[in-house]
Amino acid sequence: MQSASPKASQDARRAKPALAQIITLRRSVPELADGLLALVVTDIEGFTPLVERLGDVAAQHVLQTHNRILRQRIHQHAGSEVAHTGDGVIAAFRSVAAALECSRAIQRGLGDSKQLRRTGLRARIGVHAGEPLREEERLFGQCVNVTVRVCSQAGAGRVLVTDVVRQLAQGRFSFDAGASYTLKGVSSPLRLYQLLSSGRLQRTAAARDGNSQPDASGA
Repeated sequence: MQSASPKASQDARRAKPALAQIITLRRSVPELADGLLALVVTDIEGFTPLVERLGDVAAQHVLQTHNRILRQRIHQHAGSEVAHTGDGVIAAFRSVAAALECSRAIQRGLGDSKQLRRTGLRARIGVHAGEPLREEERLFGQCVNVTVRVCSQAGAGRVLVTDVVRQLAQGRFSFDAGASYTLKGVSSPLRLYQLLSSGRLQRTAAARDGNSQPDASGA
């Protein structure tokens, strides 16, 4: 399986604002019909320092393991990989429940990998739902931008979702009490919620203040 080089990863980081607006599909995904889609964005926390610490060759091996886990979980949950950003992916699902289950499975899979645990690799995930516009092999729209920004606010090892996702998943998943976030490129603050492990009670969000947060991995 071909993997992005560390240099490509850094280039992808600089390109993320553009990716947020217009995403070119990596391959044909006819199963993505027009209408409501659940979008999942993942990102490795502190990837550039990780590459510097491990060196290019070791970092590439780590990235290959990370990519394999993500792609396996996306496939298992009937998702489609829309784009690879160098140190993460953007995936689309026709079901909010599938997107959340996949996000939880990704965090569990990354946490279960001995190789990734040794390196300290951890990922953050953002989930949003909307109706991105599709033209030929492109997805674009504000819902894509929002998903990217939500991911940027998630803590390492966590899954952060928008209120529309929480409402669509009501009764099937547990979330914390939420907190208000101001996202770049979004005019009004949004209330975001952390996905909790199955069966956990909801509790007050510890939003960006350094307090411990519930584990979204389900591990």
